[in-house]
Amino acid sequence: MEILTLQLSEIAEVTAGQSPPSKYYNETGEGLPFYQGKTDFGETNPTPRVWCTNPARVAEPGDILMSVRAPVGPVNLASEQSCIGRGIGAIRAQKGISQEYLYYYFKLTENRTSSKATGAVFKAISKAELKKLPIRIPKLESDQTHIAALLRHCEQLIRWREESIELLEEYVRSVFLEMFGDPVSNEKKWDVIPMKKAIPNITTGSSYGGQANEKLEDDELGVLKISAVTKGVFDATEFKAVKKEVITREPIFVKEGMLLMSRANTRELVAATALIHEDYPQLFLPDKIWSLEYDSDVVHPRFLNQLFSIEPFRDTIRRKASGGHSSMLNVSQKKFLSLDLIAPPIELQRRYGGIAKSVRSLLVDLHQSLTHLRYLYASYSQRAFRGELDPKKLAKFAAALPSSATLPLHLRPRPEEDAGPTKGIPVKTSPLDVASPSTEKKVSPRIDTASSIQKLLNAYPVKSEYFKDVVKALGFPPGIAYEDLRDRLFARLDIDQPAPLKQVFDAEDHGPGLKIVRK
Repeated sequence: MEILTLQLSEIAEVTAGQSPPSKYYNETGEGLPFYQGKTDFGETNPTPRVWCTNPARVAEPGDILMSVRAPVGPVNLASEQSCIGRGIGAIRAQKGISQEYLYYYFKLTENRTSSKATGAVFKAISKAELKKLPIRIPKLESDQTHIAALLRHCEQLIRWREESIELLEEYVRSVFLEMFGDPVSNEKKWDVIPMKKAIPNITTGSSYGGQANEKLEDDELGVLKISAVTKGVFDATEFKAVKKEVITREPIFVKEGMLLMSRANTRELVAATALIHEDYPQLFLPDKIWSLEYDSDVVHPRFLNQLFSIEPFRDTIRRKASGGHSSMLNVSQKKFLSLDLIAPPIELQRRYGGIAKSVRSLLVDLHQSLTHLRYLYASYSQRAFRGELDPKKLAKFAAALPSSATLPLHLRPRPEEDAGPTKGIPVKTSPLDVASPSTEKKVSPRIDTASSIQKLLNAYPVKSEYFKDVVKALGFPPGIAYEDLRDRLFARLDIDQPAPLKQVFDAEDHGPGLKIVRK
């Protein structure tokens, strides 16, 4: 694949934003959406907060919107004709250049763009400098298109994995609340005990400076970063490498059965917990992560772990936190142990623990898969921009991408009888084909069993013959509400009666499928 290095002005039109007089602004939706900077950006498309009736500079649908002032580099895509202010630049590819390739190029090389910014106080990049940016781009538009398709597909898989994780976590939360109720209002009238009775002791580690290495050498140990516990599932890759020779205190190593909690963090993440399911003899605790030594005759660790993730209860811990500003709060052991918590019968807690354990195995697999997909996304983008991907394989991959019929239900066009004003809108196969957030109609929650399983377990793509087997084995009716399916499906994840499901890679469809585990 031949890669050219060209200035942006050679391959695209650049429009610098200009802010009109404030008398033309409104918040009632009159005129065009008015975007002024990164604060208006979403994941892919901006969200309007202000409108303008007399725009000075206009971006067209599909234009790349770049933040050009504090910060420099982040990008979004215009979903409709929009007014752009001084903090935005609009980029539109010339004929023969893939707009989607340019979008991914800027998205994945944001730091390179940011490095061209100037200014002592507020960093900015001028239109002249923006036009001079060197862009590495395949000579053939077909190669540009295939690279964009690959990166888009990776992004979609990442989003599906994230959605699957959210669904599983929501299920575990909903089961907890159904079994135990709100742990703060305690409408089920459980016994209330002091935290000190449930957690008689807290162990804390010690922190050392280190390097964020991917692997540890023989003369190194890893001290955990707070981010190792903030996802709710322990992330053993979040550590700093420390030379053994500089460690002066006996390390508290991470061991199976530990319940770890961050005692210091931002308001959203303080008191985040993670349960440890195996020994990590090379990783040890810092001073900002506690090991909560629980009494297993009083509380089950999975009950306790979920309790700390319930927002009303987390708020009771946050209110005990102190700190000079809200960006980093700290909870003392004394204040933490002064709290009270509900104590349902231990048998009921253990029953919940069995359900949570079954779901956890799926969560761990999904988190590992998500990490792998993110790595592949970064790797593919770097190789693509260096011209290291095989054009023939790229073309074959692009041709094998699924049609709209194999997309998850929430990404397919709605049935014509329910479509209403959305009838005829094409399926969204590209970030450039996104309808305006203000006009897009939500998908009906009434979905069929097979698609529900597909969405829930993130099985993509799944052949119809697999579904026949799955639906028959699980004994579901041909049509079922999503919430009902979710509860009934995960009821099969009991320890003694696991769901007979297995994901297998389908080489023909280039993705995993669902199959029944035969005993």
